[in-house]
Amino acid sequence: MTHKQCTCMNCGDSYSHQTSGHGCGDQPSSGSLCGTCNTAVKAALAKIPKKREWVWVPVTDEAERVAAIAEWDRIDQIYRDRPPSFSGIPRRVDFPLFDMTTGKVVSRTRTIELGRDLFIIQRYIGDSQPAVITKEMVKILATGEIVPR
Repeated sequence: MTHKQCTCMNCGDSYSHQTSGHGCGDQPSSGSLCGTCNTAVKAALAKIPKKREWVWVPVTDEAERVAAIAEWDRIDQIYRDRPPSFSGIPRRVDFPLFDMTTGKVVSRTRTIELGRDLFIIQRYIGDSQPAVITKEMVKILATGEIVPR
C-alpha cells in the first residue's frame, strides 16, 4: 500500500490518501480533494444528467475494416524491419488469447488509432475466422443517435 500526505485544493485541510493497494478505490478522498470536499463534489455532479457516453460499435464498412487491418500490418512491419529500441515509436501491446489445451496463441487483440478514430481489433491466428473490429463512437443520450467521436 502506498499512502501520501496531501493538502486539499478546496479547503486546505491536510489528509492522507492511499494511492495503491487493497481498498484504495473505497476511500472518499482523491489525490486533490479531502474526503469531505470530494463527497460534496460527487453529490453535486450526480445531479447533472449525462449528455453522452462512449460506445464500441462493430465496423461494417469494408473500407474502414481494410484501413484498420492495413494499419495493424504497417505497425507490425516497422517492428520486423528494426528492433523496437531503435524504432523511435513506442512498442504496441497485444493481448493474446490462449488455447488452454495446447498453450498456443489463438488470437491477438490490439488498439489501433487511425486518424481521429480508435479501433479495437481481434485477429485470429491462421485466419480461421475474420477479424473482429469495433470502433469507438459517441452515443447522444437524449436522442439515442450514435455519432463519430
